[in-house]
Amino acid sequence: MPFEIILGNHDKLENYANQAWLKSKVKPSGLFYAASMGWGDWIYLDSHTGILDPEQLQWLREQIQSRDASDNLIVFIHHPVLDCGQSAMDRMSPLRNREQVEQILVEFKGRVNVFCGHYHNTHSQTKGNITQHLTPSTLMQIRLDKEEIELETKAIGYRVIEMDGDQVNTWVESVEID
Repeated sequence: MPFEIILGNHDKLENYANQAWLKSKVKPSGLFYAASMGWGDWIYLDSHTGILDPEQLQWLREQIQSRDASDNLIVFIHHPVLDCGQSAMDRMSPLRNREQVEQILVEFKGRVNVFCGHYHNTHSQTKGNITQHLTPSTLMQIRLDKEEIELETKAIGYRVIEMDGDQVNTWVESVEID
C-alpha cells in the first residue's frame, strides 16, 4: 500500500533524514514535499518544531503560486493552521506562525483542505477557501472544551479521506476502548 508521512512534535528529523526512501523529500530544515495523487495536489508540511521556518514558508508560497485555481489542494500538517475555538491546545501548543501559513493558503484561489492532528481530537471548520479537518489520535484524545489539558480516554480514532470527482469526503471512525 503506498503511503506518505509527515513529522509530528514528538519526532526528530535526524531519525528520518538518512532513510533511503525519504532522502529526496528531506531538506535541511525539514521533511516537506508535494505529490500529485490522482485528484488534485497534495502538500506535506513539517511542523515538528512547532513552526514553519522561512525556507518552508517560501517553498509553500512557491507551491501555491505554481498551481492553477481550478486545482484542489490537499495539505497535511501535524499542527492545525486555524484556531480550534481557543481550546487548551490552541493556547498552550499552537503552530507558532499559523497566521503566516494561513495567509499563504488564502492566496490560493482554489479550495484548500487541511488535514492535521496534534490536538488529539476531532474538529472541522471552514474559513474562506480553507477547510480544516482535525484528526483524532490512535492513542488517546484531549478534550477541546476544557481550560486545561484533560485526557478523554474512552475512544481512539482515525480519519478516512475519500476523493469523489472534485469533492473531498471525510469522516472519523471511532473505536471505543475500556
